[in-house]
Amino acid sequence: MIKNLPNKFTKEKLLGILDKHCFEENQKLSKDGAEKLSESGGGEISSATFSEFDFLYLPIDFTTGSNMGYAFVNFTSAVAAWRLYNFLHNYDWKFHGSRKICEVTYARIQGLPALQKQFRNSTFVCGSDDFLPVCFVPPRNGYCQPSYQFLGRRELPLHADPKA
Repeated sequence: MIKNLPNKFTKEKLLGILDKHCFEENQKLSKDGAEKLSESGGGEISSATFSEFDFLYLPIDFTTGSNMGYAFVNFTSAVAAWRLYNFLHNYDWKFHGSRKICEVTYARIQGLPALQKQFRNSTFVCGSDDFLPVCFVPPRNGYCQPSYQFLGRRELPLHADPKA
């Protein structure tokens, strides 16, 4: 769970930060792995644990249009989650126009299957599927933009125009 996000962050902005982080961490692994391979005379880099995530949910306050200041992200390994912690925990969002200090903590619900179970039957009163929790298949790793699956279902607000 990422806490104390600037309230004006969009899901796209957060995805950009997470993708860049994964890309940079995976570049380090690729470079280190290539050096180790050349030193050892060959072999596979199967022991490398890449940074990748397969779930994201950025709750939105539909009254204000701003996010709630936190997000749920599921990394595919504890190593990848620890790397994100080292990168973002205590990060000062001043550069992004906020006085908040980021916290990265454990969420109550852990792992993709548990998150899917939690959100699969949830209803979100919003005007767009973009506000729903999303799973990525395969996981996002900073290199490619995989397909995604929304979780839950959207219900239009009472005051919304269904034709819009």
